[in-house]
Amino acid sequence: FTATQLWDDWRESLEIGYRAAADRLREEGLTSSRRLTDFGERNGPPRFSPDGQSLYIYHASEESPAAIWSVDVDTAERRRVTVTPGRTVLAPSTDGRFLYYSRGDRHQIIYQYRDIFRYDLRTNQEERLTDGSRAFAVDVSPDGRSTVYSAFDADSSHLWIADADGENPRRLVESEYNEQIYSPRFDPEGRRVAFSRWRNGGYRDIQIIDIEDGSIRELTN
Repeated sequence: FTATQLWDDWRESLEIGYRAAADRLREEGLTSSRRLTDFGERNGPPRFSPDGQSLYIYHASEESPAAIWSVDVDTAERRRVTVTPGRTVLAPSTDGRFLYYSRGDRHQIIYQYRDIFRYDLRTNQEERLTDGSRAFAVDVSPDGRSTVYSAFDADSSHLWIADADGENPRRLVESEYNEQIYSPRFDPEGRRVAFSRWRNGGYRDIQIIDIEDGSIRELTN
């Protein structure tokens, strides 16, 4: 056999297998979907607006600078909200006024750290909420009064909570050496926060913390 023959045989075997799998799934019934964006190259994690009419996404390409966009769910019409350097995770406030996110910016002139910002969709003004926190994920509480976010120190990332304007920050979960915390999300009542936690040994699981008493429950292990 030549390398070309082996390649053709391998590709044909894959096509046969995937055709059979596709036919089986069609018989079982497929969930319909539609393409909402057609302007790649990089479209980041989507978040619904509070009214469900739009999606906020991060988008960047060679033709377009990195920015936050709003995409209409029904018409797919899009508009650029604000330019932001680098990929980011978005968190709209429940009243629809603010959009929270992290992005890189200067700290003490010589450093470039990620911090938490919020964008006022009414006034089109951006406000920096932390300075030098090295934050990379944020969520806002259902009542709009608090934010939670992950932030790095030298070797680990921890979970923080603060007022919606960035004041009164406090560490909610302190990680051990080399542990990392990702993707915090408030529950619908704003009393607990779910987050993903990577621990030494190579395990990444979901945990939930009660904000009032600080108790942590493992959802997966």
